[in-house]
Amino acid sequence: MTFLSLLLLSTGLAMDATAASFACGAFCKKNKTMMLKIALLFGLFQGIMPLIGYAAGFQMKDYIVSYDHWIAFFLLLFVGTRMMFEKEKQKFNLLSRKNLFMLAIATSIDALVVGISFSLIKSNIILSAIVIALVTLFLSFTGGMIGKSINIKPSYLKIFGGTAIVLIGLKILLSHLY
Repeated sequence: MTFLSLLLLSTGLAMDATAASFACGAFCKKNKTMMLKIALLFGLFQGIMPLIGYAAGFQMKDYIVSYDHWIAFFLLLFVGTRMMFEKEKQKFNLLSRKNLFMLAIATSIDALVVGISFSLIKSNIILSAIVIALVTLFLSFTGGMIGKSINIKPSYLKIFGGTAIVLIGLKILLSHLY
């Protein structure tokens, strides 16, 4: 996977967390310190989940090596389309510790699935996890700060992110087929 592909994938994965940070900023109008804490939490989880997925996928590698590109494609297609079309969650107290923790986990489940895909395409998981975490941190902080100042629908961020993830999956499939 090229570094540009990794950046695009990381951006796509970060869209759920960015949308959640945007919502925190838009609905709660908290300060920069709180937005940074939220972004750090989201970045941390987005960085850890691919490592977990990679470890799980690596254990199954010998059984699925001849179908790995198809599995990676369908996993990324599933993640991307789910991200694009999932319904908005009902508003609740976004900034309680419990809710932020659950939000960090929920927005990083996609990164877990992508970690499985990384094990199938023999990607550098450490570099990938670091890039995913840093991109998520940056975009989540930016999303939270934008949310504080203007009104943009978070669903547009999800559509962009889902499309990027689907396109990366298609690139993986096509590169193995041709």
